[in-house]
Order: sequence, then C-alpha cells, then structure tokens
Amino acid sequence: RPKSGVYLQPYGAERSIEAMVLFAETNTPLSAAEVAQSVELRSVLEGEALRLACLRRTPEDLQRLQAILDQSEAAIASGGTLADLDAEFHKAIVAATKNDVLLRFINVFYRMSRQRRQIYFDTPLQGKRSHAQHLQLYRAIEQRDAEGGLQILRRHLKGVDTYFRMFFSEGPGAE
Repeated sequence: RPKSGVYLQPYGAERSIEAMVLFAETNTPLSAAEVAQSVELRSVLEGEALRLACLRRTPEDLQRLQAILDQSEAAIASGGTLADLDAEFHKAIVAATKNDVLLRFINVFYRMSRQRRQIYFDTPLQGKRSHAQHLQLYRAIEQRDAEGGLQILRRHLKGVDTYFRMFFSEGPGAE
C-alpha cells in the first residue's frame, strides 16, 4: 500500500545472498550460523565443480589454470600475496565446468570473503601451502582424476574453512 509506512520482515531465510555480500563488504559480521552454512555450501559447490571440471575441462581451461599458477609462483617469489590469485584459481576451476550459474553462485562466496582472504594470505606460509595444493588440484584436473582431486580439495578447504568460521562471524559458535 503506497504511502502507508515502512514494514519490516522477520530476519531469516528470505534475506538475499546479496545482503550477505553487502554485510561482508561493509565489515558487518555475519552470524555464526550464516558463516557455517556459507562454508558448507562452498564445500558442496566446489566439490561438484571439481568433479565437473575433470569431465569438461578444455585445453584452454588448463592454460588459464596454469597461467594463474605461474602468477602465484611469481607472487610468492616476490613476497606478494595470493589473496586475489587464490580466488581466481578457484573460480577458474568452476569456469571449467561450463556452468555459468554455478560460477555466479561461487563468485558470491569469493566476493563475501575478499577482505578475509587478504588477512589470511598476509602470512607467506599460507600462500606457499595454498599454492602447493593448487598445483595438486591442477594435476588432478589435468588427469581427469575427480576422486583424487576431491580428496585434495577437502584437505585444502578444511583449514581455510576453520579460519573463516573463526574470523568471518561474531557471537556464540563463531569459533
């Protein structure tokens, strides 16, 4: 009803994913449940993306992944950060699925986590560890080894997800 006032909806599942991105970009903490659910969704989507990438990847996809790995190696050698290159690598895996909608969903997580990735990759050891695991993921995709790749991806995401659960939210259960 026009000009009848402002009405608020209860906070909950109706909240858009865009609102979560806005909260993250403005340093407004997400709830512990939202973080846990985001991490869980990322794991599910990226696991399936890896499987599909092993099936559908093209030589061009491999070239794109290798280019990102080369840039990552140069960044490590120069003392730079892998924060943006990490996101680019994971999004390139999803792009290799040839599923643009899946890529849009994954892109939301990487937009939400941009500032936290900057902090996470501030430690050179994190970049070296991540790069080594990216090399393993590349080889699995190159060899179309979905099962081996999924094992590597699970190990890769486990430590990162723990970090995001700790620092992406506030309140009870954030740890």
